[in-house]
Amino acid sequence: MADEVIIEEYSEFKTGTSTPGTPITTQVLDIATASAALNAATRYVRIQSKGTAFWYKFGGSTVSAVADTNGNLWLPADQYREHYVFPRGDRYIDTAADA
Repeated sequence: MADEVIIEEYSEFKTGTSTPGTPITTQVLDIATASAALNAATRYVRIQSKGTAFWYKFGGSTVSAVADTNGNLWLPADQYREHYVFPRGDRYIDTAADA
């Protein structure tokens, strides 16, 4: 299936390797669908685009990503980004299609 958002959650990040370690869990979502709450043990996430680029944003349970807007991050098609997740920080990720 194409045009997906893949969110892998990790409790630790292993530097110097091509993978951050063993994921706690993985969420596979359609673009414009907010994630479930990240696992309480999650400290790093790898967000991947499969098939198309999108905008994304971390936040609380009502987070809303908006294309071409300050405070939202861009992920090109078929690439990934890794982010540290603060223990008491934002625990949800929302995505938006490019405008």
